[in-house]
Amino acid sequence: MLKKARPVALALCVVALVIGVLWKARPSRSTNAVSVAPSASAGPRGARPRASWGGFRGGGLSEGVAQRTESDRLGRLSGSVISSGSGRPIAGAVLTFVGPDGARAIETGAEGRFEFQPQRPGVHEIVSITKSGFFPLSNELGASVLRFEGRAGVGVSGVVLRLDPEVLYQGRVVDAKGNPVAASRVHIVGGDELELEAEGFSADHVSDDHGRFEFRAPDGALLEARHQAHGLGRARLDASAQISHAVEITLVPGPSDAAAAIRGRVVDSAGEPRADVAVIARLEAENPARGVGPPPGRGRSDEQGKFALEGLAAGKYTLLAADGTSAPAVARGVVAGGPEVTLVLAAGATLEGKVTDRESGGAIAAFSVILSERRGPLAVDTVRAVAVFDAEGHYTVERLRHGRYLLEVAAKGYAASAAREIEIAGDTSADVGLLRGATLVGVVRDAKTHAPLEGAKVSSEGRGGGGEGAQQLLPVAVSDAGGRFELSGLPPGQRSIFVAASRHHARVIAVVVDEKLSPIVVELTPTEPGEAPRIELLGIGAVLAAKDDAMLIGKVVAGGGAAEAGLAPGDAILAVDGESVVTLGFEGTIQRIRGPEGTSVSLLVRRGDGGAPGPVVVVRRRIKA
Repeated sequence: MLKKARPVALALCVVALVIGVLWKARPSRSTNAVSVAPSASAGPRGARPRASWGGFRGGGLSEGVAQRTESDRLGRLSGSVISSGSGRPIAGAVLTFVGPDGARAIETGAEGRFEFQPQRPGVHEIVSITKSGFFPLSNELGASVLRFEGRAGVGVSGVVLRLDPEVLYQGRVVDAKGNPVAASRVHIVGGDELELEAEGFSADHVSDDHGRFEFRAPDGALLEARHQAHGLGRARLDASAQISHAVEITLVPGPSDAAAAIRGRVVDSAGEPRADVAVIARLEAENPARGVGPPPGRGRSDEQGKFALEGLAAGKYTLLAADGTSAPAVARGVVAGGPEVTLVLAAGATLEGKVTDRESGGAIAAFSVILSERRGPLAVDTVRAVAVFDAEGHYTVERLRHGRYLLEVAAKGYAASAAREIEIAGDTSADVGLLRGATLVGVVRDAKTHAPLEGAKVSSEGRGGGGEGAQQLLPVAVSDAGGRFELSGLPPGQRSIFVAASRHHARVIAVVVDEKLSPIVVELTPTEPGEAPRIELLGIGAVLAAKDDAMLIGKVVAGGGAAEAGLAPGDAILAVDGESVVTLGFEGTIQRIRGPEGTSVSLLVRRGDGGAPGPVVVVRRRIKA
């Protein structure tokens, strides 16, 4: 299962502030299904999709193997639900399935085990997984990220689904001089840009006399603080916040400029108005790496199909309208305060295919399908992401707008497929073969005591993506009681591995994945009392994002090579050691920029204040950010 993620702006690649991999009516206590009477809201026609965008949900790629069953019965889906934090099983987690036989709820047993036996053939979606003390995994009907195909005689077993444990964060609101600000109103938007009240969480808080507040929120959540005497400030629960369990919001002087609106209509392909359709607007940042953008504007269409998104800052926006039964409508470059916009929902097309092991030719029973659209030579937006459990390796993705897409597939233990460009002008078929990836084994331990660290998160960095359904195709592992981990599915080449553990500074280490991949020992430095955890890595000390034909600098870190060389926010990197960033690609550029401490890299830089591009030599430094 993949993390469900969705920043609409192009994904940040943190060269000095690393992108870490981010994790995320009860029936009687048994593993038996409890039937729920189907209703108008139980099927796709009655769904109210949330049109979510941003953040991360769920866990890493799931295991799953085909299993033969009695030929006269539909195959079952079986496995376990575990904590993404500890890897331990979760008893009493409730999984809700919706399919041809209606809605059914199943509760995991003492070992976190579940078994689902469909009553009718067809696609069954896991629309939610809930358990007290964990953030729920929830997906809209007709747009579920988890799907199981019920087929006679075969099923899928060994499935592992993950829930993120609730984390209590310490927040603090300060002014531009670092002084605490009392009575600030803090609003929290969920990691997938949902209003948290819908999931039972408190979205609104007020800072105390010391500027402090406590809250719980999913990874990637966006916080916005306001005070009438100071203006507003924003922060996101990024990798650094997730390690420290603390976040600080700095209020920017001056009033908010959120006074513009976007108005328009939602119609179907025949021009008829569509009521009760979710519409959201996300600001298109000039420099996606520069800072945290505003939360999206949101609304729903009325009986005439009209919508109004109020209180927007000036600028250009991307609009998304979705109803769960049609291909989502998207409009880009919409100017706040400009002419009304018409969003057209169409039936869309279907993409289907089969995923197999390229060496054996056998079907892969558990995998994820990612579809993205290019937003320039470097940047892409993820359009759809579906985790599939199917004994025959078959997948189907419905309701796709016509156009060109990049298709990627990932499975546990396999290297993710290279992005493949496909044209969808109608129903389309695309089969994918995967090769086994390498496995990195190692131990995580305390740098001072050399004691093993249990529960350390070990993951491969990768390209994030903006869009309607952004995902991370990243291997993830959690260390056991002996500090041991196995990170499987690594493709060949230089990779950056992110390692983090509670009450320790995190590290990013470089690994060359080849046939001689040796075990590693990662030592994490413990934090001192009162010290906030930081992230240690080797690089130039800059936050980068892909835009057009360049990697834009959004921030430089004091003491890093980029600051030393005079690079500044707004500068654009066009080439690395003589090779274009467009040729290298997003991940290739990052890996080429990183390197051994004390070595240098030559960058071709176009300055943000104009002028012809020129070379800049930057020394790589060891940085703690």
